[in-house]
Order: sequence, then structure tokens, then C-alpha cells
Amino acid sequence: MLSTSTQQLKEVSVSMGLDGADLLNFIREQQKLEREEKDKEKDRQREEKEKEEVRKEKRRADKGKEKSVRAERSREKDQVTPG
Repeated sequence: MLSTSTQQLKEVSVSMGLDGADLLNFIREQQKLEREEKDKEKDRQREEKEKEEVRKEKRRADKGKEKSVRAERSREKDQVTPG
């Protein structure tokens, strides 16, 4: 969500016929909603980043396991003597 300036909120609320305490409450409520939306977006991005880190770590672990399996097979192949 794009940040709405106080001036823009004031213009909107005045066009709605708000003034005084109602105007102030409207502006504060809108700003509160915007902060909450930004916080949710930051949390979502943080969670996505954490999930990506888990996926990367799993890929690294899988590659390590694959490398170990290949090394073990190579050792087994070297131990087998033709005959």
C-alpha cells in the first residue's frame, strides 16, 4: 500500500465533511491502518526470506549427501577387483 501523506488524508477527510476531533481521529486511524499494513508486509517478506533460507540449506544438505554417496560408490568400485 502506498503511504498517504497527512495532507492527502486531511483533504479526503475534509471532502467527507469531517473537521475538528473527527478529522484528527480519521487521520490517526488511517495512519494506524497503513502502519499495520506495512508491518504485515514486512512480516510476510521476513517469513518468505526465512523459507528461502531453509530451501537453500536443504539443497546444500542434499548436495552434500549426493557427494558422499558418489564418494562411497567410488570407494566400493575401487575395492572390487576383476577376476
